[in-house]
Amino acid sequence: MTRTIRWLLDVLAVLVLTVGAALAVHGAVPGVRVAATALLVLFLPGYAVSVALFPRAHDPDADPSVGRSMVERLGASTALSLGLVAFVALAVNFTPYGITRTSILGGVVALTLAFALAGFVRRAMLDPDERYAPTFPVSALMFTNDHSWGADSHTTTYNLAVGLSLVLVVGSAGFAAWHGPSTAQYTEFSVVKGDQTVAEAAVLDDGEPLEVRLENHEGESQEYTAVVVAQRVSEGSDGAVQVRGQRVLATETLSAGDGETASETFQVSPPSGDDIEVAVLLYRGAPPSTPSRETAYRVLTLEVA
Repeated sequence: MTRTIRWLLDVLAVLVLTVGAALAVHGAVPGVRVAATALLVLFLPGYAVSVALFPRAHDPDADPSVGRSMVERLGASTALSLGLVAFVALAVNFTPYGITRTSILGGVVALTLAFALAGFVRRAMLDPDERYAPTFPVSALMFTNDHSWGADSHTTTYNLAVGLSLVLVVGSAGFAAWHGPSTAQYTEFSVVKGDQTVAEAAVLDDGEPLEVRLENHEGESQEYTAVVVAQRVSEGSDGAVQVRGQRVLATETLSAGDGETASETFQVSPPSGDDIEVAVLLYRGAPPSTPSRETAYRVLTLEVA
């Protein structure tokens, strides 16, 4: 295979494997998911970084051991990958998305593709003879070359990149250990019946006021909206409740600081019928134009007596 084609192969492989691995992570085959995750955590991001940082073949003043250069890239890819993944995890922690599989996967895939494309552009701008073209001869695995790694101008840059990656990995571990697992953030939501609070299976008697109470454990002050709806329901073939129609009875806003409680009393008159339920839908902030159980942050359901 000519050098004209070889300089494209690893870039194309990184692009294809990254997209394929990102799709496979959400697949149904456990073994494939593990392999795809390993590629995205341990290899592809780091190799893409090396493609972007080092578009040239070896320094012409150094011993032209192209095979050894490939080994350098493969060896550094793991450390660079771990560093890039650690950087993404730290970065998304300070975004509204937080540290989730989707946010980290999206960040890693985006940066991997960006570095690979940057490497492609940088190689394309070089003279054909200067472009790095991957090859992996068997002799590259034999450490018999007397040439010292320190003599190669690439080695210092690699050492710096790998060192920075290790610092990011250690720093991420220290950050996680220092802050520890974040305390679960939630809001308690219940119906007040006399001197008791009921979170489920409550009954609304005819003419009885509907009092709801919430307790904010979100870590900061929150604005809530409670929407009371009368719903006509039926039981689906799978036993799940299906809403066939609804009418909004009342809407109120509530505010509570972290650790504080708030309550609201509604005077509602739902229609009667065995298939009627009253649902209280709690939203953080404003509700959508069509409130539903699926979009609500918390849901309370009451049978109508």
